[in-house]
Amino acid sequence: MEQSDPILNMPVDVISSCGADGRLRPYRLRLEEDHALQVFSILQILSDKEIKPAGQPMISYICRIGSQEQSRLAELRYHISRHRWCLYRLL
Repeated sequence: MEQSDPILNMPVDVISSCGADGRLRPYRLRLEEDHALQVFSILQILSDKEIKPAGQPMISYICRIGSQEQSRLAELRYHISRHRWCLYRLL
């Protein structure tokens, strides 16, 4: 992943679970970059909170994601009304 643009807002596939209390927890994300699929494990969730940019309810996750020997911080967002995930930015 390149660092050229801090705001990516890129749709991604996410494997997640929903607990008995209704909270979502992402485990892995998959994105397509340069016509190749890349899979990243979510190594740690540092924070999660509900936000409403432009009135759209979302859950923002600040996570440490990794692939092989590398890891970095990223912000994932779950769009509640659309039931979609995006990789919002790399930190």
